[in-house]
Amino acid sequence: MKIINITYSIIFAGLVFLAAACSDVVTYNDGYDDQLASYGPPSVSRVTTAKDTVTAITESSLAEMITLHGNNLTDVTSIFINDVEVDLSTIYAVRTRLTLPIPRVLPMEVNNQIKITTKLGTVNVPLTVNLPELVLTGFYNEFAHDGDTVRFLGNNFDLYEIDIENATMTMNGKNVNIIDADATGFSIEIPEGTTDNSVLSVSTPKLTTPLQLKFRETGYPILTAKDMEEAWNPEGLHDGTAEGDPDPLRGKFYRVKYNYSGYWTWHNITYARFDVPDVDIINNPENYWVKYEINNNINYPLVRYIRVGRNNDGDRNYMWDPTPYNGGVTMNTLGKWKTVKFEVTDLFRPDDPNSGKKTNLFMPVEGADRNHFIIVNQPENPADVDFSICNFRFVKKN
Repeated sequence: MKIINITYSIIFAGLVFLAAACSDVVTYNDGYDDQLASYGPPSVSRVTTAKDTVTAITESSLAEMITLHGNNLTDVTSIFINDVEVDLSTIYAVRTRLTLPIPRVLPMEVNNQIKITTKLGTVNVPLTVNLPELVLTGFYNEFAHDGDTVRFLGNNFDLYEIDIENATMTMNGKNVNIIDADATGFSIEIPEGTTDNSVLSVSTPKLTTPLQLKFRETGYPILTAKDMEEAWNPEGLHDGTAEGDPDPLRGKFYRVKYNYSGYWTWHNITYARFDVPDVDIINNPENYWVKYEINNNINYPLVRYIRVGRNNDGDRNYMWDPTPYNGGVTMNTLGKWKTVKFEVTDLFRPDDPNSGKKTNLFMPVEGADRNHFIIVNQPENPADVDFSICNFRFVKKN
């Protein structure tokens, strides 16, 4: 009798448990809304970033994730931002919220609208998308020889379709082939017979006006060949014939090959004199660059610091650290000449900052001293260095 009662008790308990479980399932599903269905045309009340879904925005940028808040935002059939279609596989949509990336594509026509079409209707939402400009920083080596491969540096080249498929290039009217291209640069081969002060013309469907890029722009030489020969050059001038010399770029160059065993060792490379060829450089130095080429042995990346400027005085020349100049990465030209550029006002600061003068440069006066120009290597730590430097010039900004 006890066994039968125990058996009934177990059966009864199981039935109660099963009933309770069924009751829980029904209660859980009752009235649940997964927000995956829409019941009318879409509407949008505000736009935010995907990170901050509280603060409304009226403008955004390419590649940014945004969220549209409203109603009936599911069953999306297409989304256009300006005239660029959004890939629907990249969106997340529920009835009251739609999250999507702004495609990193330049529109051909700009209307500052997001057009959302669903199975039940269409809504247009105002949003200004800021379009990045094409950034041009220069050739890796502005004076590369004919037949050499040269890379042009900058940013957003892909947005403007400067690539193998879409770009057409000529150098002084001669067709130029693009070897490779990405967002930050493109490489070309310099045609035979290219002269100084040439122009590379670049056309693409996304450029309303072709780019006109100056190549081998001589500008105003700071040190002529005579100035270099007459200068005090403790390391001497090189012409490419010494062991380990790079190929000359434009005549002779300075080369520093040295083991620095101490800290902050001051090592003179040259102390030269020069004339400013145009008074506009003195009156409007902000309109000019100082450019030169540098080439380091691949085994010895450039270390901080290289002083460049006027006078053998630490307060009146530019203490160049190649690392921040190179985007925070140690600069290594890999045994190739690389063009670098600086503000004139950085390299030739006035002797007295309260004088009202923009630089310490002056025009030549007969019988008077000339402008001084120094290059000094001053590593902050013990280091092995092997670099060459040449072709100092003033170049007017485009």
